[in-house]
Amino acid sequence: MRKKALAILFFIFIAFVGQTQTKDTILPSQTIASYNKDFSLLTGYSQGRYAFADIGLAINYYGTNRHPFSIGYFVSNEIKLNKDLIIGPKIGVWIAGGIAMGLNLIYYTDFDKSSLVLRPEIGIGILKTKLVYGYNWRWTNSLTNINQHQVDLTYCFRLKRFKSR
Repeated sequence: MRKKALAILFFIFIAFVGQTQTKDTILPSQTIASYNKDFSLLTGYSQGRYAFADIGLAINYYGTNRHPFSIGYFVSNEIKLNKDLIIGPKIGVWIAGGIAMGLNLIYYTDFDKSSLVLRPEIGIGILKTKLVYGYNWRWTNSLTNINQHQVDLTYCFRLKRFKSR
């Protein structure tokens, strides 16, 4: 419990340090803000006690406005990489700009038992890539052989670019 509290305090401290920058001397008309909007193939790998692959479709907004940022939302499917077949249809969102935060809703099933999971995530991310720690908060506990803690690496491959600014 003490380690969890220290980890939460550490991430809160990092968030406040990022907010304490001095005022910029560049006029707003002199900044170059640009972003792209892509329809992407989301790919990912999750490792905890069990390994899962993730594949799906995403909409990504990413670009720069004094520093890189990204926003993404997606639908995907997690597949357990083991002899026991477990799939997890998933919807989620994330924001990143150095620190990445996201939220996923997953329905894991082995076609006999199932579990509904809410997974908050925090880690690092830039543009279309994120490396995050996720905690699976189970709303139903009938399926037990899924991760509670895991690390996810995700990348989005562009399939189509929408008009950019």
